[in-house]
Amino acid sequence: DMFGGMSKAAKGPTSEMYKLDMTDKSNYKWSKVPEGKMCPLPRWFHTATYDDNGSLIVFGGYSADFSAGIGSKKPKRRYHDDVWLFDVATETWSQPRPGIVNKEGVRLAEWEDCPGPRGSHGACLVEAVLPERLPPLGDEPDADDLEAVEAFEAAKARVSEPPRLHRCLYIFGGYGEASDGIMFGRTDYNDLHALDLDTWEWEVLACAGEVPEERSACQLAFVPKVVPPNEPATSPRLYLTGGWNMIQQFQDVMVLDLETLVWTTSKNCSGDKWGPDRWEHSMIAVRCVPHWKIFNFGGKSGDITAESGS
Repeated sequence: DMFGGMSKAAKGPTSEMYKLDMTDKSNYKWSKVPEGKMCPLPRWFHTATYDDNGSLIVFGGYSADFSAGIGSKKPKRRYHDDVWLFDVATETWSQPRPGIVNKEGVRLAEWEDCPGPRGSHGACLVEAVLPERLPPLGDEPDADDLEAVEAFEAAKARVSEPPRLHRCLYIFGGYGEASDGIMFGRTDYNDLHALDLDTWEWEVLACAGEVPEERSACQLAFVPKVVPPNEPATSPRLYLTGGWNMIQQFQDVMVLDLETLVWTTSKNCSGDKWGPDRWEHSMIAVRCVPHWKIFNFGGKSGDITAESGS
């Protein structure tokens, strides 16, 4: 399935959904999916991530009011922080209850720790058995404070729970509106959020190590725990490649250990070994034998001033 993007026919962003029928290997066919009663607002530079449970998860992106531009130049942008689910089987849209928005795209209630409005971010689905990331227990409360004792015992029980399967949508970086409100300014991010697809709760992940610089138009991919023959097992990891911000372009490959939340730079794959600086490329992680492989394709490279504010 393919959702949204810029359209010459619409003279701007679109909310159209198309699907590619690959049943006949010799004759692939595109068709447009009926819009239905509810769907996301038109947008581009969002992410659409497939969940193995049969949904396409759309997050963020930009829309534009072309009537509000300066002269005949660029439209006024609007940044989104909403989540939409497209059921592939029924071809219908829905939203998780904590994140429901109205027809204008305004959320009806606060969604704790949801990433700020943005687009051109990295996103991927993570399914991995990970330890619970819980705050320290602290000192045991006074026995007379029954409410505090109850909360302490509940927290202690959670600490002793075994690792569980996490099914999360991870969002990294991107850019949003400039903090000073300048129409074509931007704020680049390097934060990492995880949306639990079972509880629909967001978590802001506090990472350590060589934390990537703020960037957008990067790509994010997940590689699960790997136990290759005659080699040590590797922990579940996120791989971040490329991107750019208002200062520079990137040609690095950053790796996040999801068990320790420590970032490192892959020296074997970054710099000249990565190729030219690039952004807005495509990336996918593929299971191979004996090791997983990550494939990158295309993208942009060149004078960053030509992309400023675009």
